[in-house]
Formats: sequence, C-alpha cells, structure tokens
Amino acid sequence: MDAKLKNGDLCMDAYGRIDTIKGADELAQRAMIRLSVKKGAGFLSPELGTDWSPLLRAARDRRNSEALRIAAAALEDLPLRVNSAVCASAAGQLMVNLDLEIYDTVRTMSVNI
Repeated sequence: MDAKLKNGDLCMDAYGRIDTIKGADELAQRAMIRLSVKKGAGFLSPELGTDWSPLLRAARDRRNSEALRIAAAALEDLPLRVNSAVCASAAGQLMVNLDLEIYDTVRTMSVNI
C-alpha cells in the first residue's frame, strides 16, 4: 500500500486522511515515479530514477528500442513488463509513450524527457 498521488500531490480521503492505493494502481504509480525522476536527483536516494541521456544521444531510428531498453532496466525489479515504447517529439520536447503490463492489464503512460 502506498500514498496516492495526483499531479505530484498527496490525495486526501473524505475524512482528511492521506488516501492510499494498492495493487496495479500502486505499481503504475511507482513506475511513473521511477521513470519521471532523473536518476541521482534525490539526495536521500540517489539510485532512484531513470537516466534517459542515452536516448537523447541515440539515432532517431533507434530511439524506440533504446527507450524500451532504458524503461525495462529502470523497472526490472517491479512485477510488471514493459511491452512497448514509442518516442515522439513536439515543440522540442521528447516524450516516451509506454505500455506496461501489470497483473494482466495494460497501462499506458507518457514520460516527458
């Protein structure tokens, strides 16, 4: 069980207590945090996060496979599978769209790089 986050903020229940999540929702939230935080950014847990820099150096025709490799490595100790990674860029911003298989359901998430 974990504290539920929405847009980076803690969610509260109807009684003003911190709302919690579990199961597939908890794993999806953990995955999003790991993929969104730059590796080394947390001074208490510098190992937390993902190093997307190899993706930025990859040739355009290899970006999807590189994104898949990076995401799978970042999430390897979680009980889920990264099914696909597709890179897209708009207005100079690179985004990775991921399909994660969590407990026989597919969750789609996007990470801005």
